[in-house]
Amino acid sequence: MKTFDELFDGVIKHEGYYANVEGDQGGETYMGVARNLHPDWEGWQYIDAYKETYGEIPWNFKIDVPQLTQLVKDFYQQTFYTRFKIDEISNGSIQQIVFDWCVNSGVWGARGVQR
Repeated sequence: MKTFDELFDGVIKHEGYYANVEGDQGGETYMGVARNLHPDWEGWQYIDAYKETYGEIPWNFKIDVPQLTQLVKDFYQQTFYTRFKIDEISNGSIQQIVFDWCVNSGVWGARGVQR
């Protein structure tokens, strides 16, 4: 079995940091958390404060604030790991596949793996 931290580290390296790509349905995104899909996420307060202080954020820029990174981890743990009971899967490789699918496909992630 893999720990949440191991699974998170495996997925997050592909998510990148800040993005605000025109035409992206998720809109502004930080480490895979899309503002249009999760407008009430607490991390947006840190990102908005950063923009207010420093202006526009460059693409794939990491905002080096430990509290923000922890909010991202908490989001992934609650939204994907706990919700889809990844800790109940006994095989680490299968955990990684299901966790990755859930992160990238949302509620359809578990169904996709089942198919």
